[in-house]
Amino acid sequence: SMSVCTPARAALHTGRLALRTGVVTYFQEDTLYGLPTTERTLADILKQGDYSTGIIGKWHLCHRPPYHPSYRGFDFYVGLPYSVDMGCVNSFNVNYPPEKPCPFDPHTQIEIPALPLYMSLASNCSGASNCNANIVAQPVDLTTLAERYSAAAKTFLQRHAPGHPPEDQPFLLHTPFSPVHAPPP
Repeated sequence: SMSVCTPARAALHTGRLALRTGVVTYFQEDTLYGLPTTERTLADILKQGDYSTGIIGKWHLCHRPPYHPSYRGFDFYVGLPYSVDMGCVNSFNVNYPPEKPCPFDPHTQIEIPALPLYMSLASNCSGASNCNANIVAQPVDLTTLAERYSAAAKTFLQRHAPGHPPEDQPFLLHTPFSPVHAPPP
């Protein structure tokens, strides 16, 4: 694996060394590319076996079509497209390094995009022409993010509980919770 999140995630989702996927460093929040579409994810493969697939948490393999998780085999996605320190928020002191305030960084006066929370409940960004229609909060409130993730996981799991069709459908739920990103100094 690698020492930064994006290559490690690429390796986890594909089962291949990050170097072989071509993902060898982390993606910035404004990247136009992601995990190569020639790479099959575990979710892609499980969908062929009629699995229901979900991811709740940090994706960080690009949030634009065709790299968004709902294009990569996941039919349920609630989460952040990249790290909590890569966009501005209005809830502070919940992460290290410290969050950037919205609407701009006071040190550089350069506008920083507000950190979005996506909710895609179907393949291909729920059929939208772009994934921005699936943003449910921007900026996301980091103080309630873990609770939102837990509620989404509960919803996903209840869909597969006995007595709730299709109860016999196998499923994969990947939960890379995102609030903690960097170790304390």
